[in-house]
Formats: sequence, structure tokens, C-alpha cells
Amino acid sequence: MTLTNKQPFSLLCRHNMPVFLFWNLGRKPLLQEVSQFCQKYSVDVLVLAETKFPDVELQHHLKEKTGAVYIAPYNELSSGVKFFFRYPPESIRQVADSY
Repeated sequence: MTLTNKQPFSLLCRHNMPVFLFWNLGRKPLLQEVSQFCQKYSVDVLVLAETKFPDVELQHHLKEKTGAVYIAPYNELSSGVKFFFRYPPESIRQVADSY
């Protein structure tokens, strides 16, 4: 499916509601497992803690396994928790950055 700005946001996910996955990897190299899980459950928003691998490497594995592009627009803000979205960049925006 080719997405355009004219399509409703609800068409971007395969379910009625977005699918979120949080996984604390404990610095284990679980690239294949994460990618398989995202494929099996059609994960829309992936949140990982304590990753050992670069974002680009995971994004490559996700693309190969799921066929979807996962973006990571804000991961430079945190080294402990990483966010990956299966939505177009224009649908994601930062609303707060203080902590």
C-alpha cells in the first residue's frame, strides 16, 4: 500500500488500534527476535530499552523482516530508550522534551 497525506491516519495500521511493543533487551543482541516479533504482531510503535546495536542496524532488519520502514526521529535524545515508528514522518511530532 502506498501512503499519501490524503489517507486517514487509521489506514496506516493494520488493526483498529495501534500495536505497541516495549522490550528491555538487557544489552542482548536480539535483532532477529525483535524483527520476528514485529512481523508476527504487526507492531506499529516499538520501544526498546538497553539496546546494544545501532538504530540503523535494527531498522535494516525490520525492513527485511516486515517490509515496513520504521523511523526513529528522536532517538538522539536518549541513549537508554529508543522509539521506532511504522508511520510516515509527518505523523510523528515531539510534544515535550523536558524531564
